[in-house]
Amino acid sequence: MKKLLMVALVLGLVLSMAQVTVAEDRLKLDGSLRVRAINTDNNTGVNDADDNEKWIDSRFRLGMTLTVAEGITANLRADYQDDAVWGLDVNSIGRPEAADRQYASSKTISIDRMFIRIERDMFIYQGGQIFQSFGVPRAASAYQPQNTGMALRLKLPVMVDLNYFKLSENGSKRDELDAEKDADIYGIQGQFASDAFTVGAFYVLQNDQHKSSVAGAKSEDSPTTIGVWGLAKLGPVALKGSLDMFGGSYKVANATGKDEIDYMGTQLWLNGEMGLSKAFKVGANIYYALAANKDGSEVQRTYSTDSRFGGFEPHEAFFGWNDSYSALIGTRNDTPFNPSDGDNAGSVSGDVYVQFQATDSIKLQAQIGYFTPQDEDLTQWENSLLTQAYVDWTFAPKCDLAAGGYYRTDSFKNDVEFKDAEVGMAAVLQIAW
Repeated sequence: MKKLLMVALVLGLVLSMAQVTVAEDRLKLDGSLRVRAINTDNNTGVNDADDNEKWIDSRFRLGMTLTVAEGITANLRADYQDDAVWGLDVNSIGRPEAADRQYASSKTISIDRMFIRIERDMFIYQGGQIFQSFGVPRAASAYQPQNTGMALRLKLPVMVDLNYFKLSENGSKRDELDAEKDADIYGIQGQFASDAFTVGAFYVLQNDQHKSSVAGAKSEDSPTTIGVWGLAKLGPVALKGSLDMFGGSYKVANATGKDEIDYMGTQLWLNGEMGLSKAFKVGANIYYALAANKDGSEVQRTYSTDSRFGGFEPHEAFFGWNDSYSALIGTRNDTPFNPSDGDNAGSVSGDVYVQFQATDSIKLQAQIGYFTPQDEDLTQWENSLLTQAYVDWTFAPKCDLAAGGYYRTDSFKNDVEFKDAEVGMAAVLQIAW
């Protein structure tokens, strides 16, 4: 009896270990953990007034992919303390501060992606809480929604992406009444790739029709985006670029009449990069954003939808698009060369940069940019000169320690505010898996 019991226990242990092994083979984990220390002296407000800020923030992301069958996966990503500031957004034991608990989605744990993925020879389907990006891969895109919806990629000679997102049911699952019509996003992209180049184009429509809070009033919000983009290799030179054109309108009809505001916007990003040697690389960027009309009859847009996730604005592009170094471009949201803020004066700007791979694990980069408004009549701001540099040490695979800083000077017509230079420094520790 004892022998039979021992055999049963051994078999049970073997079977349980086999099940665990199978589960581990089916489950794949990825993610990152980042801690940043930031020190900025913005010098905002009146002349010579200091506005020094120092803080530390952190973020933890964990992604899980469970293979259900060949080519079929269930996907989940959790985000913990998304850039939550120590001692402000979270206290010393890692809980949200009492005053901020209403913002628990950004200060504690949130599930920002959850979707089914089915991949076959001719298509890829995703459905659920998904992230999409049209345009230059892993770079600049005016269309980057993260929302509930579906995405279908057709693997044809010209690859086609079809997107549908549900922004809102407008308070009801019925669609019979104007007040209950949904807010949706529709997008389509086509791209063709060869050994020498890749080109693509896309169209995005956001459609929202419902009654407003004013009795008897209706509104129709339908912004559109047309984008063209490409990348090519010409000998030692690599080229990238995108052009985004925004249109559509916002209409409001009520008993007193009908108001309509047109959307507008044109923005351009061009990048050229050349390797002078295996260790040394130089590059340049050109940014353009069209200013809004002087009479205020149009509304300027710089991204596709109200459901953007890290939406691209070319005048704010620095140091590639590595999220680890986003702190090194500064932390102000009111940059004068941002056409979507304040005066909507647009931008005609550019920068040059150098990269040096000092060793297998140490990389250095420096950059200088000059920014001017596209329409000087719409702003008191004349120009900004920005220099920045960082060093990145990869001390283990997917483990980086980076540090750097920036120095910025602004010129204004009235020569009163922001006369002093702005200085910022940051250190970033990030591990990924």
